[in-house]
Amino acid sequence: MRIIAGKYKSRKLVAPVGLDVRPTSDRARESVFNILLNKLDGPICDYKIIDLFAGTGAFALEALSRGVSQACVVELSKQSISFINKNIDNLGDVKNKVRIINQDATKLSNNTGDKYNLVFMDAPYRESLSEPALNSLLKNNWLESDALIIIEIEKWEDFTAPEGLSVIDERIYGKAKFIFLKNLA
Repeated sequence: MRIIAGKYKSRKLVAPVGLDVRPTSDRARESVFNILLNKLDGPICDYKIIDLFAGTGAFALEALSRGVSQACVVELSKQSISFINKNIDNLGDVKNKVRIINQDATKLSNNTGDKYNLVFMDAPYRESLSEPALNSLLKNNWLESDALIIIEIEKWEDFTAPEGLSVIDERIYGKAKFIFLKNLA
């Protein structure tokens, strides 16, 4: 696993071995970013990303490499947090641009008032956690009014967008389905 493009292109990322963490493949991540860059309303440096169920933090770190201004990674597993920290350390100068939250993404409180206009979510497959996590973001005021949201789910998994979000695109890569949504608030 590596960073695909940008400032940190080709830098390797570390990931645990096993099924608890299922990082998005390099190929799928590259395709999603190609689609994403065509859907942004402005330059990528105007975006702040929140990466839920972050695993290794690969998506947020890829976004930082490509120029987003800030990243927040949300992960419940302490083991995954240690890998996220290792990946941040390996990139060096991103540490001051990344906030790590060790919390359940489906019960995410927002005590700081931070808001994000780019969201990536890769919940464990077949656990129906995407909708509750999105509802948590909406309820606790984490999203800018025009936020762009990308959800990765298993291609056979059902998904219903919460009220206030509109599906604008869907793509399938292997076993994964990527759903692109826009916050209509």
